[in-house]
Amino acid sequence: MGRGRGAFQNANISSNFAWGSGRVGTKEARPPAYVKDRINAHDLAGLLDTGSDVSILPSSIVSLGEIRPTIKELLAANGSTIPIHGVTIASFVTDSYKSKFSALVSDHVHEVMLGIDFLIHNNSWDSWDFVGSQVSFRGRPHPLIDDPTPRQWSRRVKLLSDVQIPARSEVNLSCQVELRRASDAFRGTSLRGTRPATLGPKLYLASTLLPVNKYVDVPVRVMNVGVEPRTVKAGTVLGKLESFTVDSLRFSQNQTHDTRA
Repeated sequence: MGRGRGAFQNANISSNFAWGSGRVGTKEARPPAYVKDRINAHDLAGLLDTGSDVSILPSSIVSLGEIRPTIKELLAANGSTIPIHGVTIASFVTDSYKSKFSALVSDHVHEVMLGIDFLIHNNSWDSWDFVGSQVSFRGRPHPLIDDPTPRQWSRRVKLLSDVQIPARSEVNLSCQVELRRASDAFRGTSLRGTRPATLGPKLYLASTLLPVNKYVDVPVRVMNVGVEPRTVKAGTVLGKLESFTVDSLRFSQNQTHDTRA
């Protein structure tokens, strides 16, 4: 599924095992696809994802000194390029198995995604037992578990650096887009943006339309209606990203017009 000059596609559309945002089915029908592991000394649950050509690690569990430059690119299902820092060699440890594997490192993918390259390297490609909910790494069986965290979001925006918002003002904050999984990138030509929300006392997130294929330096508008300046810290999650249609935008505009009238 990789394509282009060192480009890798990440999409769960054709995944046999892992269930991404592109799959059709009920929550009860999804087979367990996570394995408990310790990656780079972090206790985690990794998603085994046959819809991804390569493995992906969030930058939060990789030291900068362990990342090497690469010419490879990470392509989302919608054809956009997800920014990466580079490639790393990570440790993979369970109660009965140890290994190392190569992975791309990104600020924009939240979950550990163990792709086809990981499965092949660990002789796991044809060892998946759906009935027994287990997978074997070089002959050593491991139980599979369900997603250990509630799936309350798929896409969100996070503040890049500390910002002070003056009293009684509106400010565009520079944010980055974070996907829970690489397969959660928007598909098609749908618009995306944030809905109004309360961030704190006298501090509000505005409805903002955002570029579909941009992941860094994304402008999100925040309003401080208080009489004192407010500081928002780097890494703060400002809101979820949602898809919008032209009709929904027209409806919102009509509601605004009626309210002002």
